Amino acid sequence: MKSLVLKWMAVLLVLAMAFPAFAEEFALRNGILFGDKKEVVFQKEKTLKRESSDSNWFQGKIAGYVGASCGFYFDNEDKLESVCYSFGPAVCYNSDEMNSVYKTLTESLKRKYGNPIGNTGGLVEPITGPAFESLKEWYDIMYKFWDNGAVDYINYDEWAVDCGNYNVKIDIVSFYVRKENYNYQYFVYVSYHKYTEDDYKEAANEAAMKANKEREEVDNDM
Repeated sequence: MKSLVLKWMAVLLVLAMAFPAFAEEFALRNGILFGDKKEVVFQKEKTLKRESSDSNWFQGKIAGYVGASCGFYFDNEDKLESVCYSFGPAVCYNSDEMNSVYKTLTESLKRKYGNPIGNTGGLVEPITGPAFESLKEWYDIMYKFWDNGAVDYINYDEWAVDCGNYNVKIDIVSFYVRKENYNYQYFVYVSYHKYTEDDYKEAANEAAMKANKEREEVDNDM
């Protein structure tokens, strides 16, 4: 386990040197900032329509695509900690359009934040935002409720932005959902998640321990 933990710490140090740095607050859409209270976020969000009076999701035109959605995620103190954009079947009406949307958004993220982190020894970064978590939720739905369904990701890229006192993890993922009637739906999700160095170290340690446990389970039977 020690070697795996050290590996994660080495990855952390390498990535830290590669993270783009921002001297100012990380600005989200419409001047929304991480740490804004819920009522402040909803006051600032003037270009999208709230889905319902008790929903944290809004719909409208995002990045030039009509029919997209934006979700705001808050911590226990009602402070903003994550934002997620969803480009679902209303935008990605077939696989070609999904790939086109993914390419357009990825190129925009590259222009703003540089090249993505890339492959880190076959591992997804231990800190992930709602985009990647949403993909996991679709997997859970498939295994629990569908006998002949399928969910699989097509593309995935990630960035980590150093903002001084905190970091921002950016994830973009494209995937398809095949329901039991063999009806395909296509999605692209983009998310922004605020985290600290301590959050990263804790997640890296948990990932290392999980990997070690899985390896031991195999090795014990060999």
